[in-house]
Amino acid sequence: MSVSRDVFQTNTELAKFRHPSSTTRIVPIDTRVSVGSDGAQYKWKASGAEWKNDNGGSICAARVGGNIGLSGDGMNAGFEGKAVWAEKKFGLVHVGAGANVDTGLRISADGMGATILGFGFQAGNIGYGIKTPFCNITI
Repeated sequence: MSVSRDVFQTNTELAKFRHPSSTTRIVPIDTRVSVGSDGAQYKWKASGAEWKNDNGGSICAARVGGNIGLSGDGMNAGFEGKAVWAEKKFGLVHVGAGANVDTGLRISADGMGATILGFGFQAGNIGYGIKTPFCNITI
């Protein structure tokens, strides 16, 4: 069993609007540093605008972000770059569409994944997926 503690976390935005079933954030900037019994992780992301629906759908404009982490069962490091991106979960299937240049590597006990300039794959307990610069699908 691993125990994790957020050492530092910020969620900030220029404006935030809550609707009955969704949230819109203008210029959201999120950072998170966490340290646990099995390792440490740092994540950050910023967008021009972001809309999230309570049923698992989201749309973002001009998102950039990054992460780096090291734990007892693996590592992850990556960069996220999206122009316009929409995501939706349909049961076990997760679909994303838009334009992206995501790049990163993740290896852990749960599986592995690699992406270079939007092209990539993932396999393991977290699902099996294929990625292109214009769409992603994970099952």
